[in-house]
Amino acid sequence: MSDIAINPVDRRVQFVGNTGTGPYAFTFNILQSSDIIVYKNNVLLTETTDYAVTIDANGTGNVTLVVALVSTDILTMIGGRELSRTTDFVTAGDLLASSLNEQLDSNVIMSQQLDERFGRTIKAQPGDEDATLDLPLVADRANRLMMFDTEGNASVASEDALGNIIIGANFITDAFTGDGSTVAFTLSVAANSKNNTQVHVDGVYQNKAGYSLNAAVLTFSEAPPLSAAIEVVSGDSIAEGTTGNSSAINYNQGGTGAVDRTVKAKLQEAVSVKDFGAVGDGVADDTVAIQAALDNGAGTHAVYLPAGTYMVSATIYIPSNTYFVGDGKNSVIKMIGTKGRNTTVVMTGFRNNKRENIVIENMMIDFNRTRWSVTGGTQLADAFNGTAGYTAYQDNDETALSICYSENVLVKNVWAIDGYKHCIDVQAPSYRTGTDGATYDSQPSKNVTLENCYTSGAGDDNITTHHSTDINIIGCWSENPSGVRVPQNSNCIEIDDGSRNVFVTNCVTIGGIYGLQIKGHDYAPAPYNVTVSGLRTVNNTQGVEIRHSGWYGNNTSFNGDGSTTAFTLPNGYTVSPVVYVGGVKQTSGYTVVGVTLTFSSAPASGTNNIVVYKADAGEDPEIVDEEGNTIAYTGTSPTARNVMLSNISVIAPTQVTHPTVTGANIPAQTAYPAIAGMRIRSYENVNLVNVSFNDSTLDLAGDYSAATALSQDAVCRIYLGASNVLIKNMSIYGFGDGSLEMERGLYATNSLVGPISIDGFASSNGPEHPIRLSASDSIYEGTVNNFFISGNQPDEIAVLVTSSNVQVGSGTVTGYGTPVGGGIGSTDTGQPKGVTISRTARSASDTTTTPVAVMNFDWYERATSQNLGLSEGLKQSWRTKLTGDTAPIEVGYVGFIKNSATDTNRQHDFVVANSADGGNTAAAPVFEVASNGTVRPSANGSQSLGDASHRWSEVFASNGTINTSDERQKQDIADIDDAETRVAVVLKGKLKKFKFKDAVAAKGENARVHIGVIAQEVKAAFEAEGLDAHDYAMLCYDQWTTGSEEAGDLETHDSYGVRYTELLTFIISAM
Repeated sequence: MSDIAINPVDRRVQFVGNTGTGPYAFTFNILQSSDIIVYKNNVLLTETTDYAVTIDANGTGNVTLVVALVSTDILTMIGGRELSRTTDFVTAGDLLASSLNEQLDSNVIMSQQLDERFGRTIKAQPGDEDATLDLPLVADRANRLMMFDTEGNASVASEDALGNIIIGANFITDAFTGDGSTVAFTLSVAANSKNNTQVHVDGVYQNKAGYSLNAAVLTFSEAPPLSAAIEVVSGDSIAEGTTGNSSAINYNQGGTGAVDRTVKAKLQEAVSVKDFGAVGDGVADDTVAIQAALDNGAGTHAVYLPAGTYMVSATIYIPSNTYFVGDGKNSVIKMIGTKGRNTTVVMTGFRNNKRENIVIENMMIDFNRTRWSVTGGTQLADAFNGTAGYTAYQDNDETALSICYSENVLVKNVWAIDGYKHCIDVQAPSYRTGTDGATYDSQPSKNVTLENCYTSGAGDDNITTHHSTDINIIGCWSENPSGVRVPQNSNCIEIDDGSRNVFVTNCVTIGGIYGLQIKGHDYAPAPYNVTVSGLRTVNNTQGVEIRHSGWYGNNTSFNGDGSTTAFTLPNGYTVSPVVYVGGVKQTSGYTVVGVTLTFSSAPASGTNNIVVYKADAGEDPEIVDEEGNTIAYTGTSPTARNVMLSNISVIAPTQVTHPTVTGANIPAQTAYPAIAGMRIRSYENVNLVNVSFNDSTLDLAGDYSAATALSQDAVCRIYLGASNVLIKNMSIYGFGDGSLEMERGLYATNSLVGPISIDGFASSNGPEHPIRLSASDSIYEGTVNNFFISGNQPDEIAVLVTSSNVQVGSGTVTGYGTPVGGGIGSTDTGQPKGVTISRTARSASDTTTTPVAVMNFDWYERATSQNLGLSEGLKQSWRTKLTGDTAPIEVGYVGFIKNSATDTNRQHDFVVANSADGGNTAAAPVFEVASNGTVRPSANGSQSLGDASHRWSEVFASNGTINTSDERQKQDIADIDDAETRVAVVLKGKLKKFKFKDAVAAKGENARVHIGVIAQEVKAAFEAEGLDAHDYAMLCYDQWTTGSEEAGDLETHDSYGVRYTELLTFIISAM
């Protein structure tokens, strides 16, 4: 090995991305196998155990691994010859060339190794002068960062770890010379602490324990030696986060257009609640810190809530102009469990303290369900001028997040859970204002958006609104309210008293009493102008509820006559009723004793001009707006109007048990049965577009609980004063089998005020009557069009209409005994069908020609004690109304009409009627088919069978015609005289044969020959004897016109004819 040449190469070889065991070659020289060190993925390998070395004659070679490399392995081989002398030359001993070469080769190899390793270290450039790269002692550099001072010398950051890194760019250097006795030296600038200084004596870093600092005076514990070079470096910037000097440090974001800013300006873009001492460990009380951060950040910068659970013991108030943002669901504000449940967790404004321009985003607000059993807490005082039902407190209590008396608010990506009353409430300070609660609160919230929020667990409603306007609820998920406060009416989303101009868009509601409730209490103004576009409601006892409680059938009326002063009230009106006379509310001038209402002076005459309301139920029709203006009473309710629902899916209504938990101060649990899919009452102008109901049979993947039996009598019920209802595209799937079978699908009761329009309806496997429109007094009008109904109800009527003012149009029905029916004007479902539209005009077998009715109009006796009456039946008429007419005139009709005034027969006639003078007078019967089958004119001898220009081509009869010949019906009876006899003789000789021109035109040579007379010759024969032929009925002459003067084509036509029966009798008289 001593004869090899040492190559001037890098003593380091690396293989990346190779696979297999090798061999892997190295190009640097070694003398023995131990002169090479092998690493695999920076892990030192052991020769023989992990690899074998092969050395060739040139001192290079290769390494073969025991375990093969994979593509992600990195193999590194470096020179590793031991740094020692291998040969000891003895004085006066042999100096062999081989020994000398071996030692020199070893020295070169070790030099190459050192050069390779020094090349991978930090070192000063040759041009650096007096560079000192010595590190401080171990004790001084432990847990610190390496740095370079203003001279470029190596040093360490002050203090431990990253706690206080000197980041200032403005360092000041003071230089002194030791005299061997002086220990105190005055710096040019005072340093804040030793952490901002670096001290070297003769280039050696001085441990901070060896000196002290007091302002600008640095004092050594021992005097530096004589002539020692003392260097003190101090920075005018201090530890990161200290505001005193951060304004002196520049920050640049980088990128095109970026400008320098101070670190202070950058840091103050947002303030963290932890900057004010918040801990967020789920234990410490962070109330003061969070409130301080919000107060500090208002109007200047965002307030940041880092991930953590921040316990609070009092309500957090959000100031105006605040952007409060967290890290999502992991940033939690939670009320401590011992705080009484009256205390709201987070609130914006309150009475006389308006807040505006607020964003709350990406956090959870947890009311803490432990508090449900803890009574007491904080409620804000309020002043009322009301009577019963009022408290001395505002209604912004018991809630996770109250948006109260606030404007321009965005709540986004917020989880609000377990509110004792509500999770999120957009509200005015009070739910009941004014003397009777019927006044809008004058401090509403406005322009509030809830976007992508999650709510659950509320004791009343998860999301609700009160006495506020311009509210957007977008993409929110609300599920499983707990019902611990109001178990019977704990809803997912509720639009409540005094709300207006509300939009609900693309939301999901699950597991409440009502998925969505739009309602007003009887004492308060109901919500109006509510638009819902996109709602999926699942497993609620009812999907959607729309109502103004108590505002139907809440009044009675009397007719004033100018003399009567006492009126008897019905039951329910005797406790402090509200009385109107002539539309004016009476505040005095009457008394109520028992059931008697007595006026001090008689009300004036008028129809229903005295109206009395059940004020004991709170139903005073006088609603007052926030500016004090009285809203006029119209319809069933003065405010319940304008609700538009579109793209609504109601899935599997089911029984719900509330409260969901048990405990102290919590109501007992009750199972609330499923109610319906939707109910609408007391609301005017309601639009339902694209609404579907499903009983859960389409839940193929088991995503929710199965539906349970509905306690109401319909899937969708419209009643109690609802009016002006438009339904466009409604579908019902299911509710037709087993325990889920319903009697009615879409049901408008006789308390619907109307009108109602249904255009587009589908039902599959549905109720007994998918559409049921009833009315006992025909009090509303409506239309039903474009329906498709299929099911398995062979004994039922699909579209059951008993309101005589409802028109049924086109549709298709399969699987029902009767497609469309109902006893007109009756609410009895057992009445026979009134209108039937079949789906086919062929027989069921499709093999016979027996027709199946396309439309039938039927009438029946209603009861044995009732006389249906002469002329009652079914009639289809045509009426016209020309300019100047005061009313339409019936110009014609066809009908199937009873001809008897008794209930002992089934006699009826088919009647055709027309106006006798072209429509100026009402139509009268012209002819009829009698009950015995006789076709006859309606009046004796009043009609002709054809006329001169409208002749029958053929008359087929088994007998001849019968002419009246009863002596009792004749006069001027006399024998035929001589002149008439002579005419008869002449006519006998006038018989001729001939063909009719129209027959020849139609049949040509096949036209047949007729025998008869020529009417003009008959006329001439009479005239020859001085007689007028027109005096005799055997000769007929008719004249008529065609065309019109206006069109210029008016023509006059005439024709002669004879009555052959009389003519032949006349001729016989001459024989």
